[in-house]
Amino acid sequence: MLSGCGSLVTYQPPAAPDVTHPTSLIINKSKNQLWHQLLQKLTSDFFVVNNIEKASGFINLSFSAEPTEYLDCGQLNISDPIDHTQITPFPGATPHLVYNESVDILAPRRIDRKIALSGRVNLLLTQLRNKQTRLAINIKYIVSKSGTINRYAFNDTITFNSNQQKQFPGAPTVCQSNGKLEQRLLDLTRL
Repeated sequence: MLSGCGSLVTYQPPAAPDVTHPTSLIINKSKNQLWHQLLQKLTSDFFVVNNIEKASGFINLSFSAEPTEYLDCGQLNISDPIDHTQITPFPGATPHLVYNESVDILAPRRIDRKIALSGRVNLLLTQLRNKQTRLAINIKYIVSKSGTINRYAFNDTITFNSNQQKQFPGAPTVCQSNGKLEQRLLDLTRL
């Protein structure tokens, strides 16, 4: 948290992804072997298994996590309230920030904002030939931003999939995956 008399705040959105994060992988294991390995690892991780259907190879998960761990929501640059040349950068996905913003010298705004991350994951295992299985991952990120500006409350939610960006309505904040959750799921296939 940061608080002061009145800071200048600028926002820098995340760079548009120039590469897509991998969301599928071919593994040299049978579908049955991979199925058992994934379920064992998923149930000991932070995911909640909602639905499984072994015959079709479908696994549905939900999660909630620290936003800065898996999101890139750009960067807030908050200047020192006394010496505006001193700038402190904060990730836009910081879970909780409190600061005073100098929009008008007569009416500074006190902002208390929170970001929360949850989501759903669909995994699909498809048996290929010669003991190979394709793992496809689809992640739906659900990002909520809430708080107050002075005494006025706000609460907005955006949703997007891997390799997409989404902007909060009425605000400059844009969020996207940083690829770490996709990679974490793909890494579960390794022994």
